[in-house]
Amino acid sequence: MPVDLYCHIVAPFCRSVILLADALEVELNFIEVNVLKKEQFKPEFLAINPQHCIPTLVDGEVVVWESNAILMYLAEKYGKEGKRYYPTDIGERAKVNRLLFFQLGTLHRALSTYYYPILAGIGEGKPEDFRKIQDAVCVLNKLLDGNKWLAGEELTIADFSVVISVASLEGVIKFDLTVYKNVYRWYQQCKKEFGKFEELTQEANEKSQEMIAAVRQYKLEEINSAKEPCCSASGGKTPPPKPPCPDSS
Repeated sequence: MPVDLYCHIVAPFCRSVILLADALEVELNFIEVNVLKKEQFKPEFLAINPQHCIPTLVDGEVVVWESNAILMYLAEKYGKEGKRYYPTDIGERAKVNRLLFFQLGTLHRALSTYYYPILAGIGEGKPEDFRKIQDAVCVLNKLLDGNKWLAGEELTIADFSVVISVASLEGVIKFDLTVYKNVYRWYQQCKKEFGKFEELTQEANEKSQEMIAAVRQYKLEEINSAKEPCCSASGGKTPPPKPPCPDSS
């Protein structure tokens, strides 16, 4: 029975889940969620994921969101001999977990901070933010010194997670990976190892221009809306406070 994946191909974290599912031979039922059209706020999706983020995975009664949590779940449930991708040894697993936190909290955060003004069409990335990207890639380069894969000699979910951020560096901001010999070698290796990598990357790149235009329009509308007096819609009166979440009591 297919596993439902609520996602959008342009969203990089969705692609890491697709790559792992393909490696584990897990059949996915793709349900596209366009966040720029605010489809994540539809009642039927909020009923599944009140955090309204993608990717979100539904496997029977199990619902998981946050991409790295999904990678853990898929590897735990569907991993098999020769394709576990998530070590059972607690020390080796700690290495993988550390890399997952690094991917989200350091590498991709640095990329997002630098690229957001460019994406939104409101300015250029700051040199100090670009330096943070360089520092993060330097860390990766050091970790790969003498290692075939990020956590050692075995392919793990850390590689599936980090490779998408590195692909964004190359594709989105044209970051020169050749300067970082270990990272470049590992990245080329990932392209060969992950069967759907090139296909997914090409599809994402083709759709990204449309998405960028939509993001910039969305940001422009947001800026124009912010210029309006906060009381303009209420006849000069301060609007009532936003009600709490239904389950806050």
